[in-house]
Amino acid sequence: MRIFHSIDDTFLSLQPSALALGTFDGVHIAHKEVIESVVNVAKKAGLLSVVYTFSNHPKEMNDSVETPKKLITPEKKIEIIKNLGVDVLIIVPFDERQLNIEAETFLQSIIVDKINAKHIIVGYDFRFGQNAKGCVNMLSDHQEIYDYTLDIIKPIRHDGVIVSSTIIRNYLLNGQVEEANTLLGRKYDLKGKIIKGKQVGKTLGFPTINLETTYDMSILKPGVYITETLLDDKIYPSVTNVGFNPTFNQQNFNVETFILDFDQDLYDETVHILFTRFIRPEIKFDSLADLIKRIDEDVEITKEYFSL
Repeated sequence: MRIFHSIDDTFLSLQPSALALGTFDGVHIAHKEVIESVVNVAKKAGLLSVVYTFSNHPKEMNDSVETPKKLITPEKKIEIIKNLGVDVLIIVPFDERQLNIEAETFLQSIIVDKINAKHIIVGYDFRFGQNAKGCVNMLSDHQEIYDYTLDIIKPIRHDGVIVSSTIIRNYLLNGQVEEANTLLGRKYDLKGKIIKGKQVGKTLGFPTINLETTYDMSILKPGVYITETLLDDKIYPSVTNVGFNPTFNQQNFNVETFILDFDQDLYDETVHILFTRFIRPEIKFDSLADLIKRIDEDVEITKEYFSL
């Protein structure tokens, strides 16, 4: 997959293409429907499959709206799209230029002239251009003018709910990891380098790994989760605490994982923590004895889940 990070790139004089457009925040199952459709159309029609998306969320440019926390990093977005079989990914920052470009200018100068789109696929609610004036109706009306065809993907529903990044965020904020994973089409995960913590877990008999991450990357409800730790292409059953460790009055956001039946020094290694099920919210315990007892229970719940 070829990757471009600027609309100023020539895109290597792209051959006629089938193009998927969207923010694709999270690349959930509805987004995959759009991207997989463009890959299939491109193969059948002998076109290049192209995805045009953003490395950040467009709402970052709107001071009056709170920027949604990220479901995935740009690197993860690239990885997922690559695995879907796309030929070319154009992933650019949503900046002042993207914000202020007229919809018709974007359609003509970028979609048609630069990307050479002969077939376009978008979701039913796709909008683009200054003040979001561009929409699926505009794309439909301009097909004959710019010599392309258009497919509009209808809403994807699960249990009667339209799949969206907003719904997934709400599930994660409420600890509904299994529901979020269903809509994502994969397990929600956090990736980071293992750093040295305060060694509290070790003193309690549960040595943990501490993940270097940022609060804006985790929208999980603070609490304890059944997880899987991916390290060197191997998956290890684990239990993870996400949050602020109220028993120890910690101020910083933490992701601490206890890997079952594992005893290796992993400092500076990079791991993925895949979240499977919510066990309980964070609790401020009155004593270390109460904390250790509860951790024992969390570990037993995790062992039962993995049939260990």
